[in-house]
Amino acid sequence: MAKDDGAFPQLVKPVKFGVGAPLGNGEQWLSWIHLEDIAGIYLFLLKNQLEGKYNAVAPNPVQNKKMTKLIASKLENPLWLPNIPAFAIKLFLGEMSVLVLEGQLVSSKKIEQLGYHFKYYNLDNALQDLL
Repeated sequence: MAKDDGAFPQLVKPVKFGVGAPLGNGEQWLSWIHLEDIAGIYLFLLKNQLEGKYNAVAPNPVQNKKMTKLIASKLENPLWLPNIPAFAIKLFLGEMSVLVLEGQLVSSKKIEQLGYHFKYYNLDNALQDLL
């Protein structure tokens, strides 16, 4: 997540304009990472000369409804709309709707066990920095 780039501003925009709502049933898991931590992971891997595959995600994924509610809370904008129905998202996004309607529950345990310490380990502190 970055303040002005990527998917994060797109998630924030509807909430800023007072029309934010969880997507689909809102239960889908979202694995996320703050831009500073992804850069930190790359530096950690280079510095320690580590090779292999590592998940670049924060240790605490959240469900879509929780992320939407936290963003709204930080922006002090109430959520008043019902969840956006999956069929509407499918009509609008087509095949890309899979990206927002199906969850991704990814673990960061491997990189943590090697000694990487996340600066933004939970969504609340990441949003505090980004909003």
